[in-house]
Amino acid sequence: MNGDEDINKRLEHLEEQMSAKPEGGVYPRLGYEYKSKARILGIPLVHVASGIDPQTGRLLVARGIIAVGNVSFGVLSIGGIAFGVVSLGGLAFGVLALAGVAAAIYAAVGGVALGGYYAFGGLAVAGYVAVGGMAVSWNYAFGGFAIGKYPYGSNYQDPQALEFLRRMFPGWKW
Repeated sequence: MNGDEDINKRLEHLEEQMSAKPEGGVYPRLGYEYKSKARILGIPLVHVASGIDPQTGRLLVARGIIAVGNVSFGVLSIGGIAFGVVSLGGLAFGVLALAGVAAAIYAAVGGVALGGYYAFGGLAVAGYVAVGGMAVSWNYAFGGFAIGKYPYGSNYQDPQALEFLRRMFPGWKW
């Protein structure tokens, strides 16, 4: 059996499973969920939830100290859309966020990064230090194009920004 035949058989099997609607209109195996027995303050230590709840037809949401899922809420939150103290995902919100689009109270890293204090990304916007292709900050901005009180980029090199870099990285030659 060659690879194409194997793939075609697997696709046919998957189509059969998806089209076989059981009694009561509920689709099996559309979602996955795991909750650890260990709890802290009544919250699962680990909650993994992905896909659709086969009983209700609603999106499964992970809620735990460590939460992993399409949508997740946790101290450590990992997901397509993640909310938490430390959040990782496609779209993440938290104290620290790492994502395609990251918004954080303290520090954000991402393609688009919005950080209360620090931001690092293609487009970085921050309250104190922004570093990115385009960096915007109320104080120090470093990037290809920098806007801020003390910008350092292709458009303008503020001496105060250069001094800040020298203090932060004393062994480097600027």
